[in-house]
Amino acid sequence: MKASLFLRDIRGQERALALLAKNAASGRLPHAFLFRGPRGVGKRSTAMAFARFLLCREPADNDACGRCPACHRFAAATHPDIQTVAPRTAAIKIEQIREMQRSLAFPPLEGSLRVTVIIRAQTMAAPAANALLKTLEEPPEGNLLILTAEENEPILPTIVSRCQVVPFASLDDRAVREIIQAGAEEEEPGSASLARLAAGSPGLAAKLGNSRMTGLLEEVTGAIARQEGTGRMIALAGECAKLKDDLPLFLQGLYAWAADLAWHACGLGERAALLSEAEQALAARLGAKGAADALAGIGRARSLLARNCNRQAVCELLFLRLAAGGRAQGC
Repeated sequence: MKASLFLRDIRGQERALALLAKNAASGRLPHAFLFRGPRGVGKRSTAMAFARFLLCREPADNDACGRCPACHRFAAATHPDIQTVAPRTAAIKIEQIREMQRSLAFPPLEGSLRVTVIIRAQTMAAPAANALLKTLEEPPEGNLLILTAEENEPILPTIVSRCQVVPFASLDDRAVREIIQAGAEEEEPGSASLARLAAGSPGLAAKLGNSRMTGLLEEVTGAIARQEGTGRMIALAGECAKLKDDLPLFLQGLYAWAADLAWHACGLGERAALLSEAEQALAARLGAKGAADALAGIGRARSLLARNCNRQAVCELLFLRLAAGGRAQGC
């Protein structure tokens, strides 16, 4: 993520930006925000850009100026009044929350506000979440907390109730494609396909464009469309399990693929040209009901992963049922 990001660089989240601008203009910020939405749609980038705006000495037009000493220190990652807490492995530990709490006990160093961004807050285990809850109940003066969390993963209701929730949405294909092009030096020939598979997530588009995930997604969708055997499905499930923390993003891409099957199965064929002959045949076999079941099965698989179920077992069950005809009941 670029340290030089501004709020004006955030795309496709107009509702969230408007809500933040309204809060900033009121002069009465809540003590905590919760940015919640799909993975990879800009929650963390927006949190950091909003923090930069709040710490800027000469803000204008609801954004940081980029010229003042505070902005320069922010861009250089040396500003003393911005800190982040993120999972060091799979989860945020209670020791990290306690370390953060110790820092909050002191006043901000440069101005009247310190901003702490807690990334992927849904990964906190119960001890860490309960420790954070104490801070949210009695927040030290001069501190703002911004939590980011994925919409389909559980987080303590008591934490949610003590934050102002800022909803983030998936982007449309056009917005994702514009973001892909903005980060490229020249036209990316596969940007349309990446945008389609990204399911509204620029973060997933970046993963697909810079990793083996694209090839793996094509292998899985092709094998499902051709209804390949059990051994092949289990082998692919093993490869997908190796994605670890990126597996939810992979399933997000698989969901976008299944959504295209559903569109085609329902006779809305404007995206049919994006499907292979085998995929179109699969959509015809599924019909609208089977396509809906496939989507539901992928959704349930994502929920199982959020509950820390075995990654390979989840993928095996999902792929086998999809290859058997998309009847995803029980996934």
